Amino acid sequence: MRKFSAAEFDSRTEFFDEMAQTSWLSAIHEEVIAFGGDLTQTNIVDIGCGTGRLLMRAKSLASSLTGIDLSEKMIEKATSLFGEHATFLVGDATDLPLDDSVADVSYTTCLLFLLPHPEESITEQRRILRSGGLLVTLNPSPQLTTEQADVYANKHHLSEGEADFLRQWARVAERRHQFTPKSLQELLEKHGFSDVETRFSSNGLGMMTKAILA
Repeated sequence: MRKFSAAEFDSRTEFFDEMAQTSWLSAIHEEVIAFGGDLTQTNIVDIGCGTGRLLMRAKSLASSLTGIDLSEKMIEKATSLFGEHATFLVGDATDLPLDDSVADVSYTTCLLFLLPHPEESITEQRRILRSGGLLVTLNPSPQLTTEQADVYANKHHLSEGEADFLRQWARVAERRHQFTPKSLQELLEKHGFSDVETRFSSNGLGMMTKAILA
């Protein structure tokens, strides 16, 4: 499994920004923010933040927001959307440009399943989180296939544009890591996390997992 390059993400900045605003992914984003619990006065780091659409949902809650992405163009877009209300940095999920123990919560949405070695990102999250900090990750449901995407799109009368975004997400999901609740729990516990909890999004498309840094 190869790692996607910054240039590949740069060339698809508008694609990912539009996908983050679809009805089906927006609904998942709402749930994954709520899944993190009480975020009041926390320092949140969103790794693989894209154009910052997830962080936007925590804007009124956290005391500080930091977004990190491999793509310079994604970071430029996120900065233009937020202004001075967040800090955005170009950086690699496996080598974060942050000091140790600076975050209360780390989010990775639609990221871990893409990485050739997701444990490298988990290790970095462990490094930047404070003791007792929370890791929250969103990955495609292990049941998500292109066939399921078509069924969902037809059932919920998605526009052709939204349906196409979903099909593309499903197509990538079929080719990358297909985490199950058990496999992700084992991976997180192996790297120092505990109290692992997994929940599927209400639309059945995403798998949300959270864990505490022991």
